[in-house]
Amino acid sequence: MSSSAAPTLLPSTAPDIYSYHDYRQFLRDWLQHLKSEHRLSTRQVAKASGVSESYLSMIISGSRRLSSEQLAKLAPSLKLERSEASYLEWLITVVNADSPEEQLEALKKIQRFRRYRNLNPLEIETYKYLQHWYHIAIRELAQIPGFQLDPKWIQESLRYKVSLPEIKNAVEFLIDHGFLTVDDQGKFIKPDKLVQCKTGVLKPALTKFHTEMLNLAATSISEIPSEERNISAYTCAIPADHVEAAKQILNEARDKIIALSQASETSDTVYHFGFLAFPLTKKMGGDS
Repeated sequence: MSSSAAPTLLPSTAPDIYSYHDYRQFLRDWLQHLKSEHRLSTRQVAKASGVSESYLSMIISGSRRLSSEQLAKLAPSLKLERSEASYLEWLITVVNADSPEEQLEALKKIQRFRRYRNLNPLEIETYKYLQHWYHIAIRELAQIPGFQLDPKWIQESLRYKVSLPEIKNAVEFLIDHGFLTVDDQGKFIKPDKLVQCKTGVLKPALTKFHTEMLNLAATSISEIPSEERNISAYTCAIPADHVEAAKQILNEARDKIIALSQASETSDTVYHFGFLAFPLTKKMGGDS
Protein backbone atom coordinates (compact mmCIF):
# COMPACT_ATOMS: atom_id res chain seq x y z
CA MET A 1 0.00 0.00 0.00
CA SER A 2 1.56 3.34 -0.97
CA SER A 3 0.67 6.96 -1.54
CA SER A 4 1.09 8.81 -4.83
CA ALA A 5 2.48 11.80 -2.94
CA ALA A 6 5.57 11.83 -0.75
CA PRO A 7 4.60 11.58 2.93
CA THR A 8 4.91 14.68 5.04
CA LEU A 9 7.26 14.25 7.98
CA LEU A 10 5.47 15.09 11.19
CA PRO A 11 6.99 16.38 14.43
CA SER A 12 8.16 13.90 17.05
CA THR A 13 5.03 14.77 19.07
CA ALA A 14 2.96 12.78 16.59
CA PRO A 15 1.47 9.54 18.00
CA ASP A 16 3.80 6.60 17.40
CA ILE A 17 1.67 4.05 15.59
CA TYR A 18 3.90 1.15 16.65
CA SER A 19 2.95 1.71 20.29
CA TYR A 20 -0.75 1.12 19.55
CA HIS A 21 -2.70 -2.13 19.83
CA ASP A 22 -6.08 -0.63 18.95
CA TYR A 23 -6.31 0.93 15.51
CA ARG A 24 -9.38 2.95 16.45
CA GLN A 25 -7.58 4.59 19.35
CA PHE A 26 -4.70 5.39 17.02
CA LEU A 27 -7.04 6.99 14.49
CA ARG A 28 -8.64 9.10 17.22
CA ASP A 29 -5.26 10.34 18.46
CA TRP A 30 -3.87 10.78 14.95
CA LEU A 31 -6.79 12.85 13.73
CA GLN A 32 -6.51 14.99 16.85
CA HIS A 33 -2.82 15.46 16.07
CA LEU A 34 -3.58 16.50 12.49
CA LYS A 35 -6.14 18.95 13.81
CA SER A 36 -3.90 20.55 16.43
CA GLU A 37 -0.61 20.53 14.52
CA HIS A 38 -1.74 20.86 10.91
CA ARG A 39 -5.13 22.52 11.20
CA LEU A 40 -6.75 19.57 9.41
CA SER A 41 -10.24 18.71 10.58
CA THR A 42 -11.77 15.25 10.39
CA ARG A 43 -14.08 16.58 7.69
CA GLN A 44 -11.12 17.77 5.60
CA VAL A 45 -9.32 14.45 5.98
CA ALA A 46 -12.46 12.55 5.01
CA LYS A 47 -13.13 14.78 2.01
CA ALA A 48 -9.55 14.58 0.74
CA SER A 49 -9.69 10.80 1.04
CA GLY A 50 -13.01 10.33 -0.68
CA VAL A 51 -14.46 8.83 2.49
CA SER A 52 -17.59 10.23 4.10
CA GLU A 53 -17.13 11.93 7.46
CA SER A 54 -19.98 9.90 8.94
CA TYR A 55 -18.34 6.65 7.82
CA LEU A 56 -15.02 7.72 9.37
CA SER A 57 -16.81 8.62 12.60
CA MET A 58 -18.49 5.20 12.69
CA ILE A 59 -15.12 3.50 12.23
CA ILE A 60 -13.64 5.40 15.15
CA SER A 61 -16.67 4.71 17.36
CA GLY A 62 -16.47 0.99 16.59
CA SER A 63 -19.79 0.64 14.78
CA ARG A 64 -18.07 0.00 11.42
CA ARG A 65 -14.90 -1.76 10.39
CA LEU A 66 -12.08 -0.12 8.48
CA SER A 67 -11.43 -2.17 5.36
CA SER A 68 -8.17 -2.35 3.41
CA GLU A 69 -9.82 -0.46 0.56
CA GLN A 70 -10.87 2.40 2.80
CA LEU A 71 -7.45 2.47 4.46
CA ALA A 72 -5.85 2.83 1.03
CA LYS A 73 -7.97 5.92 0.50
CA LEU A 74 -7.22 7.35 3.93
CA ALA A 75 -3.47 6.70 4.09
CA PRO A 76 -2.33 9.67 1.95
CA SER A 77 -4.48 12.14 3.89
CA LEU A 78 -3.36 10.66 7.18
CA LYS A 79 0.20 11.42 6.08
CA LEU A 80 1.42 7.94 6.97
CA GLU A 81 4.67 6.58 5.65
CA ARG A 82 4.48 3.32 3.72
CA SER A 83 5.69 1.16 6.63
CA GLU A 84 3.25 2.89 9.01
CA ALA A 85 0.34 2.28 6.66
CA SER A 86 1.42 -1.37 6.33
CA TYR A 87 1.59 -1.79 10.10
CA LEU A 88 -1.84 -0.21 10.48
CA GLU A 89 -3.27 -2.58 7.89
CA TRP A 90 -1.98 -5.64 9.76
CA LEU A 91 -3.25 -4.21 13.04
CA ILE A 92 -6.68 -3.83 11.46
CA THR A 93 -6.51 -7.48 10.33
CA VAL A 94 -5.76 -8.63 13.88
CA VAL A 95 -8.89 -6.85 15.11
CA ASN A 96 -11.20 -7.59 12.17
CA ALA A 97 -10.15 -11.14 11.21
CA ASP A 98 -12.92 -13.74 11.10
CA SER A 99 -10.72 -16.68 12.10
CA PRO A 100 -8.00 -17.29 14.73
CA GLU A 101 -5.65 -18.50 11.99
CA GLU A 102 -5.95 -15.19 10.13
CA GLN A 103 -5.41 -13.27 13.37
CA LEU A 104 -2.28 -15.24 14.24
CA GLU A 105 -0.83 -14.72 10.77
CA ALA A 106 -1.41 -10.96 11.04
CA LEU A 107 0.15 -10.94 14.51
CA LYS A 108 3.27 -12.60 13.09
CA LYS A 109 3.45 -9.89 10.43
CA ILE A 110 3.18 -7.16 13.07
CA GLN A 111 6.09 -8.65 15.00
CA ARG A 112 8.35 -8.24 11.98
CA PHE A 113 8.32 -4.46 12.39
CA ARG A 114 11.49 -3.50 14.27
CA ARG A 115 9.89 -0.47 15.87
CA TYR A 116 7.07 -2.63 17.26
CA ARG A 117 9.56 -5.15 18.68
CA ASN A 118 11.53 -2.38 20.37
CA LEU A 119 8.43 -0.80 21.91
CA ASN A 120 6.60 -4.00 22.88
CA PRO A 121 9.08 -6.61 24.15
CA LEU A 122 6.62 -7.89 26.77
CA GLU A 123 3.92 -8.52 24.17
CA ILE A 124 6.39 -10.44 21.99
CA GLU A 125 7.49 -12.54 24.95
CA THR A 126 3.93 -13.28 26.09
CA TYR A 127 2.92 -14.21 22.55
CA LYS A 128 5.75 -16.75 22.32
CA TYR A 129 5.01 -18.13 25.80
CA LEU A 130 1.36 -18.80 24.93
CA GLN A 131 2.14 -20.26 21.52
CA HIS A 132 2.40 -23.81 22.86
CA TRP A 133 0.68 -25.51 25.79
CA TYR A 134 3.85 -27.40 26.69
CA HIS A 135 5.70 -24.17 27.58
CA ILE A 136 3.45 -23.89 30.61
CA ALA A 137 3.52 -27.64 31.30
CA ILE A 138 7.34 -27.82 31.26
CA ARG A 139 7.62 -24.73 33.47
CA GLU A 140 5.44 -26.40 36.08
CA LEU A 141 7.09 -29.80 35.59
CA ALA A 142 10.45 -28.25 36.53
CA GLN A 143 9.10 -27.65 40.06
CA ILE A 144 8.60 -31.37 40.73
CA PRO A 145 11.39 -33.18 42.63
CA GLY A 146 13.47 -35.33 40.34
CA PHE A 147 13.01 -33.08 37.31
CA GLN A 148 15.71 -33.64 34.69
CA LEU A 149 16.76 -31.10 32.12
CA ASP A 150 16.78 -33.77 29.46
CA PRO A 151 14.44 -33.48 26.46
CA LYS A 152 13.96 -37.27 26.39
CA TRP A 153 13.03 -37.36 30.10
CA ILE A 154 10.63 -34.44 29.65
CA GLN A 155 9.08 -36.07 26.58
CA GLU A 156 8.42 -39.30 28.50
CA SER A 157 6.93 -37.30 31.40
CA LEU A 158 4.38 -35.49 29.24
CA ARG A 159 1.05 -37.22 28.63
CA TYR A 160 0.75 -35.87 25.10
CA LYS A 161 3.15 -36.08 22.19
CA VAL A 162 5.76 -33.34 21.79
CA SER A 163 8.86 -33.77 19.64
CA LEU A 164 12.37 -33.59 21.10
CA PRO A 165 13.34 -30.46 19.08
CA GLU A 166 10.16 -28.73 20.30
CA ILE A 167 11.02 -29.58 23.90
CA LYS A 168 14.59 -28.36 23.49
CA ASN A 169 13.42 -25.05 22.02
CA ALA A 170 10.83 -24.70 24.79
CA VAL A 171 13.40 -25.17 27.56
CA GLU A 172 15.77 -22.66 25.94
CA PHE A 173 12.95 -20.13 25.63
CA LEU A 174 11.80 -20.57 29.25
CA ILE A 175 15.33 -20.08 30.60
CA ASP A 176 16.34 -17.26 28.23
CA HIS A 177 13.22 -15.25 29.09
CA GLY A 178 13.28 -15.81 32.83
CA PHE A 179 10.31 -18.13 33.12
CA LEU A 180 12.70 -20.61 34.71
CA THR A 181 15.93 -20.00 36.61
CA VAL A 182 18.54 -22.34 38.06
CA ASP A 183 19.99 -21.84 41.55
CA ASP A 184 23.53 -22.65 42.72
CA GLN A 185 22.53 -26.23 43.52
CA GLY A 186 21.16 -26.77 40.02
CA LYS A 187 17.56 -26.68 41.19
CA PHE A 188 15.03 -25.11 38.85
CA ILE A 189 13.01 -22.25 40.27
CA LYS A 190 9.84 -20.72 38.82
CA PRO A 191 10.17 -16.95 39.33
CA ASP A 192 7.13 -14.87 40.27
CA LYS A 193 6.70 -13.78 36.68
CA LEU A 194 3.11 -12.95 35.75
CA VAL A 195 1.82 -13.49 32.24
CA GLN A 196 -0.88 -10.98 31.38
CA CYS A 197 -2.71 -10.38 28.12
CA LYS A 198 -3.76 -6.80 28.64
CA THR A 199 -3.55 -5.76 25.01
CA GLY A 200 -6.07 -6.77 22.37
CA VAL A 201 -3.27 -7.71 19.99
CA LEU A 202 -2.50 -10.75 22.20
CA LYS A 203 -6.03 -12.12 22.02
CA PRO A 204 -5.18 -14.48 19.09
CA ALA A 205 -2.34 -16.04 21.10
CA LEU A 206 -4.57 -16.48 24.14
CA THR A 207 -7.27 -17.98 21.92
CA LYS A 208 -4.77 -20.49 20.54
CA PHE A 209 -3.64 -21.45 24.05
CA HIS A 210 -7.17 -22.10 25.30
CA THR A 211 -8.03 -23.98 22.11
CA GLU A 212 -5.04 -26.28 22.57
CA MET A 213 -5.98 -26.93 26.19
CA LEU A 214 -9.62 -27.66 25.27
CA ASN A 215 -8.45 -30.10 22.60
CA LEU A 216 -6.23 -31.86 25.14
CA ALA A 217 -9.16 -32.03 27.55
CA ALA A 218 -11.28 -33.67 24.87
CA THR A 219 -8.49 -36.17 24.15
CA SER A 220 -8.14 -36.97 27.85
CA ILE A 221 -11.73 -38.30 27.95
CA SER A 222 -10.68 -41.36 25.97
CA GLU A 223 -7.00 -41.59 26.96
CA ILE A 224 -6.87 -40.74 30.69
CA PRO A 225 -8.49 -42.94 33.36
CA SER A 226 -11.58 -41.32 34.86
CA GLU A 227 -10.13 -41.33 38.38
CA GLU A 228 -7.30 -39.07 37.16
CA ARG A 229 -9.50 -36.42 35.59
CA ASN A 230 -12.66 -34.47 36.28
CA ILE A 231 -14.50 -33.27 33.21
CA SER A 232 -18.02 -32.35 34.13
CA ALA A 233 -20.50 -29.71 33.10
CA TYR A 234 -23.98 -28.46 33.81
CA THR A 235 -26.20 -26.88 31.18
CA CYS A 236 -29.14 -24.89 32.45
CA ALA A 237 -31.38 -21.88 31.92
CA ILE A 238 -30.41 -19.00 34.19
CA PRO A 239 -31.42 -15.33 34.57
CA ALA A 240 -28.89 -13.06 32.90
CA ASP A 241 -28.47 -11.03 36.07
CA HIS A 242 -27.33 -14.19 37.92
CA VAL A 243 -24.43 -14.87 35.55
CA GLU A 244 -22.00 -12.58 37.39
CA ALA A 245 -22.68 -14.46 40.62
CA ALA A 246 -22.05 -17.78 38.85
CA LYS A 247 -18.79 -16.45 37.39
CA GLN A 248 -17.73 -15.36 40.88
CA ILE A 249 -18.24 -18.92 42.11
CA LEU A 250 -15.87 -20.13 39.38
CA ASN A 251 -13.33 -17.46 40.33
CA GLU A 252 -13.50 -18.47 43.98
CA ALA A 253 -12.93 -22.12 43.04
CA ARG A 254 -9.91 -21.11 40.93
CA ASP A 255 -8.45 -19.06 43.81
CA LYS A 256 -8.86 -22.01 46.22
CA ILE A 257 -7.03 -24.33 43.81
CA ILE A 258 -4.23 -21.76 43.44
CA ALA A 259 -3.95 -21.56 47.23
CA LEU A 260 -3.92 -25.37 47.45
CA SER A 261 -1.09 -25.52 44.93
CA GLN A 262 0.94 -22.83 46.69
CA ALA A 263 0.50 -24.51 50.08
CA SER A 264 1.93 -27.80 48.81
CA GLU A 265 5.60 -28.27 49.67
CA THR A 266 6.09 -31.01 47.09
CA SER A 267 4.21 -31.93 43.93
CA ASP A 268 4.34 -34.90 41.59
CA THR A 269 1.98 -34.09 38.70
CA VAL A 270 1.14 -31.12 36.49
CA TYR A 271 -2.59 -30.51 36.00
CA HIS A 272 -4.52 -27.99 33.96
CA PHE A 273 -7.76 -26.89 35.64
CA GLY A 274 -10.29 -25.34 33.30
CA PHE A 275 -13.30 -23.27 34.29
CA LEU A 276 -15.96 -22.80 31.61
CA ALA A 277 -18.96 -20.53 31.41
CA PHE A 278 -20.39 -19.41 28.09
CA PRO A 279 -23.87 -18.87 26.63
CA LEU A 280 -25.37 -21.41 24.24
CA THR A 281 -28.35 -19.23 23.26
CA LYS A 282 -29.18 -15.62 22.72
CA LYS A 283 -30.87 -13.73 25.55
CA MET A 284 -34.61 -14.20 25.29
CA GLY A 285 -37.44 -11.85 26.21
CA GLY A 286 -37.44 -8.10 26.82
CA ASP A 287 -35.90 -6.00 24.05
CA SER A 288 -33.49 -8.74 22.91
